[in-house]
Amino acid sequence: MYDRDPLSELMRPTTHMSRRAFFVAMKWITSYASLFKSSLIERWAYLPIGTVVEPTGQTKDELYKGMMTRFVEVKYVDGANNWLGWVYENYLEDLAFEFPAGVVRILNATPNPLDAAQYMVWRGRVQYNLCGELCVCYCTAVDEDIDTFLSDWESKQPTFFNRIFSGGLSRGTGLADLDSMLAVYAYEPPNPRLDAALKDALGRTLVTPGRVAKLLAKNRIIASCHIDGHNGRLRGSGVLHWVVLEKVIPDGIGQGWVHLYNPFPNRMERYSWDEWIKSSGQPYGILVKR
Repeated sequence: MYDRDPLSELMRPTTHMSRRAFFVAMKWITSYASLFKSSLIERWAYLPIGTVVEPTGQTKDELYKGMMTRFVEVKYVDGANNWLGWVYENYLEDLAFEFPAGVVRILNATPNPLDAAQYMVWRGRVQYNLCGELCVCYCTAVDEDIDTFLSDWESKQPTFFNRIFSGGLSRGTGLADLDSMLAVYAYEPPNPRLDAALKDALGRTLVTPGRVAKLLAKNRIIASCHIDGHNGRLRGSGVLHWVVLEKVIPDGIGQGWVHLYNPFPNRMERYSWDEWIKSSGQPYGILVKR
């Protein structure tokens, strides 16, 4: 088993509280903030904008820089560093999401709910590179849990499975690996490739909101993109990642909105078309018939 630190255990959702319920109580830092020790003179750390913390429910009013100011006690985890400290109240805002979490059932999430939701413990090891597996599970076996999906893949496609899980830790997956996973659910490989599906009669690859929306009418698309390795948000460069395009809503000339399943937070997300194009680059992915 891997080691667990005491504060991570405190921050772990209990068995009767879902990861989604846990995040209802969380706050995010809206401005560069100090995480103070109890004296409000010494600091544990500086917290950048976007840091997620958990309030303990304790507050106090103290004289700070000549004014009576309210501070909130919070728990903060950053890798191996675990702090219990105080933050200026007005730098805290509720952490709210448009879409619910827990799209694919993950039975054995890692203890720290502040890391990626896709990180899970399987066969005694923490698995970090399961975005491809979770995308296929979302498309084909969303009523199952990811553990069952992995076991089915292992029994029906052992060659591919053993290569990806060589040594017990998952590796990144490519299009052929996605084909092998989809074959578990009777999708005959090779499945249609995204770049080919977007080519016109002259062989040119044309990527527009309307053309992708038309493909999504009868298919989902498991597509490659880049994300921020810290928070999982799409960005123009960063960690290569698989997501599932669910819907594109064209809006004007070359613009629109993209709804997708992102395994990193294990939830649906909404992005502008521009954000999607910057993150995805040249189209690379696979069509999965609905």
